[in-house]
Amino acid sequence: MREEIEEKYGEMIASKNKIRERLFEKVLLREGVDRGQAFKLVMLTMDYFDNKYLSEMIDNNDLDETYFQSFLDERNSFFDMIRYGIQK
Repeated sequence: MREEIEEKYGEMIASKNKIRERLFEKVLLREGVDRGQAFKLVMLTMDYFDNKYLSEMIDNNDLDETYFQSFLDERNSFFDMIRYGIQK
């Protein structure tokens, strides 16, 4: 199924990533943060959660709204850690 999705939507995904990259160029970063590395970290996190969701969809075709909300909450908590930092 993963191959089918990549074959069918590969160009759309690549286009979406280019849009994300352009949007990320507008994000203000702390001094000394490498923009390319920061974007790569965001994309790694996004890819992880995309793969996690896809894998769970394959394993369980009946994902309900409660699961989806929990998934989004977890994903957003990771993005909050990236955005605001984890060190005190």
